[in-house]
Amino acid sequence: MPPDFLNSREDALLVWSVVLLVYVLRKDPRGIGGSFAGVTRALLAPRLVLLFGSALTYSAGLVYLAWRLGVWHTAALKETIYWFFGTGVILLGQAITASPTDQFVRRVVHRIVGVTVLIEFATNLYAFPLGVELVLVFLALLFVMLQAYVPYDSSVTPQVRRFIDSVVVTIALVYLVYFAVRTLADLEAFLTMEKAEQLLVGPALTVTLVPVMYGFASWSRREQENLRRRFRARLDSGA
Repeated sequence: MPPDFLNSREDALLVWSVVLLVYVLRKDPRGIGGSFAGVTRALLAPRLVLLFGSALTYSAGLVYLAWRLGVWHTAALKETIYWFFGTGVILLGQAITASPTDQFVRRVVHRIVGVTVLIEFATNLYAFPLGVELVLVFLALLFVMLQAYVPYDSSVTPQVRRFIDSVVVTIALVYLVYFAVRTLADLEAFLTMEKAEQLLVGPALTVTLVPVMYGFASWSRREQENLRRRFRARLDSGA
C-alpha cells in the first residue's frame, strides 16, 4: 500500500476516530468492551456472514475480471474499498428489508445517479492541508452526531436544530467550493481517464450488485412469509 493511500482528510478522520476510541475506552472500558463483543457476535451470525461474504466474493470477482479486461486499475482501489464498506453495505442492508419489486430497483437506480454520488466523489477528490482538515473533520463529526441526537431530545429548540443543520451544510459547501476551485485551476489534470474511473467505479459496482440485492430481497421475503405461516399455524393449533 503506497504511503499516500490516505489523503489528509482521511488522516484527520483517523486521528479523531482514535481520540474518540481512547476517550470512550477510558470512560467505560467494560461497557464498550461488552458492546463491541455484542456487535461482533451479531455480525458473525451465519446469515449475515452469508450475505456480506457472498456479496464481497461476487464484487471481488467482478473487480478481478475488470482488471483482467483493463477497465479497472489499482488507482481506483481506495474508491472500490470505500464503495463496498459504505454504499455496498448500506444497499445490502436495504435489500434484506425490502421486497423485490420494481420500486426497489428504482430506488437503487436513484441512488446510482443521485447527486450524492457526485458530492461524495467531489468532496473526496481534493483535500485541504492536514491542519485545516483536523478542524473541519472535527466540526463535521461533532455536528453530524448532534444531528443524529437532537431528534430524540425534545428540549432542543427548532432554532438550535436549524443552526446545527446550517453548520453541516456550510462545511459541505466549503468542500464543494474547494473542489470547484482546484478543478478549474487544473482542468486538464481533472479530465483524465484515472479521474473518470474513480468517479464511475462506485455507480458501476452498484449496477452489477443489483441482481445480488434482488436475490437477497426475494430470499428475505420468502423467509418472512414462512415465519408468518408458522406463527399463524401455532396460533391456530393453540386455539
